[in-house]
Amino acid sequence: MSHGIVLNHHSLPFANIEDANKGLLLFLKILKTCRAAGLKILLLDEDQDKSLM
Repeated sequence: MSHGIVLNHHSLPFANIEDANKGLLLFLKILKTCRAAGLKILLLDEDQDKSLM
């Protein structure tokens, strides 16, 4: 059995470019931490599975 998490890019609302830059950097750090913990990262587009969005 493999464990993973679903992270949806639609849930990243930012008011301005500065907040977006900080938020995306944090998002990438979280992905790195998840991978280090053994979680799988799977990138999906909403066209592939709308139930995940």
